Order: sequence, then structure tokens, then C-alpha cells
Amino acid sequence: MVSYIPAALRDTTWIAYRLLLKGQTNFLGMLWKFSRVCNKDRQYADHLRQVKYLMTPPGRGTSKPNLAQLYVHVPAAPQHRVTAGR
Repeated sequence: MVSYIPAALRDTTWIAYRLLLKGQTNFLGMLWKFSRVCNKDRQYADHLRQVKYLMTPPGRGTSKPNLAQLYVHVPAAPQHRVTAGR
């Protein structure tokens, strides 16, 4: 008699087994705690809470920024290579 195992459960079991062989137990611990951490009622209730701060959308008619101003680190000027014999 062959028992039916959903593919997702079989694949997850295989992943957990391979990680355990390498000594990595964090994945299996995450699966063990999943039902305590992921609570759909708590996640939905989070959307109903009053907002502590609001983000204001950009004003209308805001022009596009200059692309050079968007860099956090300004790229260095390209350096030309000098090849021998040219």
C-alpha cells in the first residue's frame, strides 16, 4: 500500500533532511514554530490598528530629479587604459 504525501510536504521534508545532515537546524526550528509565529488573525488585526505616522505622497507636478542627484556614491570618472605600442 502506497501512502499519499503531497509534493510540497515531501519536498520540504527532503530540504529539512539535507540541511540537518549539514548541521543546520534553523530551518527545522522555523518549521516547528511556524504555527505560533504566523497568525492570520494577528496579521489582519494589524491592518485595523490606528496609524502612528503617515507617509505623505509626493506633491503633484513634482518634476523628475536630476539623475546625477540620485547617486549615493558618485561614480568615479572612467579611466582610460594606455596600451603598449599604441
